[in-house]
Amino acid sequence: MSIIRQLVLIFAVLAIGFGAYWASHTKESVQEAPEIMEKVRLAVPKGVITAPVLLAQSRGFFAEAGLDVAWEDEYSSGKTAFEAMLRGEADVSVVATTPVVANGFNRDDFFIFCTFTTSYEGVKVIARQDLGVKTASDLKGKTVGLVPGTISQLFLDSLLAYNRILPQEVNTQPIKPQNAADLLKSGEIQAVSIWEPHAYTALKDNPGRAVKVPSSSVYRISICTASTKDFAAKSPNVLKKIVLALKRTTGFMNDQPAQAQKELGELINMDQEPLTLFWKETSFRLSLDQVLLMTMENEAAWMVENRYRDDRLIPDFTRFVYCAPLEEIEPQAVTIVRQKG
Repeated sequence: MSIIRQLVLIFAVLAIGFGAYWASHTKESVQEAPEIMEKVRLAVPKGVITAPVLLAQSRGFFAEAGLDVAWEDEYSSGKTAFEAMLRGEADVSVVATTPVVANGFNRDDFFIFCTFTTSYEGVKVIARQDLGVKTASDLKGKTVGLVPGTISQLFLDSLLAYNRILPQEVNTQPIKPQNAADLLKSGEIQAVSIWEPHAYTALKDNPGRAVKVPSSSVYRISICTASTKDFAAKSPNVLKKIVLALKRTTGFMNDQPAQAQKELGELINMDQEPLTLFWKETSFRLSLDQVLLMTMENEAAWMVENRYRDDRLIPDFTRFVYCAPLEEIEPQAVTIVRQKG
């Protein structure tokens, strides 16, 4: 073999070896590249019905999805968290459908992009049986506490309508959620329409006197994540990362309920017994389904019929549901019927 051919062979071997080393080193560097952390301000009411979001934060799932979350959980309801988002104080909020519907009559700069908790028992009417209230029919002439403009008010009205009781046949009193148990205990109100964990507290603090009024599954609550359309346009990956973290969290909650209940109990200072009951009454899964739309339409009709809104035209609520983030992460979870074209 000539010297030239030997040199060519040597250079070829060296080139292949260097190329392999460079490719391996580059691949390793790419794999080790840190996740780009995207900032998001999240407004969430701290309670059992927002469990997936609370656990996603405490277990580090948001951070592992690439989110740097500015966390605010001192809101008393989804309504106040949602309104904070609309004021520009947060980018994403956790909310039930009622505040979304109420604001949908006069603005359309926001939408729901994921539902993660649904239940027919998430809101309850707790009543003082020793003051004569055991069933819905007993509510006539009694004073019932509620949180105006929330699922508390809607649930009570739905229960009354289901039992053919006119709203004016019941006296209502606006309350703050955290005061429900004390007001019921004092007798200032004889019943209260409230969500968990306040419903459980009202029962626990009135042993032998308080009962749950049968509701016949009159209303499904849906707890959702919502954002402004402007934020979604500027930070589309943030919404997808939130969905990814919630998918991981709901999987954990369903696969390891005892551990999830233990961790949640520590976060919201709640005993194991009510958490076990709540798990049985609640579905933790990601969705955007037709029932969600039907619920919002029914809520809008309720608001118009009861003159909580002057508008007579029901908004098109498909404009308030953004399917893209969930559709990309878990397409089978999106079952909303949409018009083509």
